[in-house]
Amino acid sequence: MTNSNSPATASWIALFRAQKRARTAIDNALNSANLPPLEQYDVLWALEQAMPLGLRPYELEQAVLLPQHGISRLTSQMVKQDLLVRLPCPDDKRGFRLVPSDSGLQLRQRMWKIYRPVITEFFQAKLAPDEVQELTQLLCRTG
Repeated sequence: MTNSNSPATASWIALFRAQKRARTAIDNALNSANLPPLEQYDVLWALEQAMPLGLRPYELEQAVLLPQHGISRLTSQMVKQDLLVRLPCPDDKRGFRLVPSDSGLQLRQRMWKIYRPVITEFFQAKLAPDEVQELTQLLCRTG
């Protein structure tokens, strides 16, 4: 049986608590600005990075920073809102690729103006630049 008070467990818990606090602050800031939730930002960001081809739904699930459940429902909703476009997939006649629409790209930019200061506040207010760099390097080792 492993010790639930181990340094690794304490780090794991601290990481998730920090993520939860940051996520709550980001969601609150977006909501206060009458913008959609963070899930839509992450979908738009992942698809924007994959331009001009976009991503197949399973590729999008692997690219987003959020849990995969509900991605199909979310992307269908975003297509209906004219934030995403479904393009035929040339190598799979039944499949499609998703790309952000012009309005989706504009929305992501508006959301970033709200999202970015929250990230900056969480890191600049609590960590020195070298600590941010070290944290990034440590977390990248686990991936």
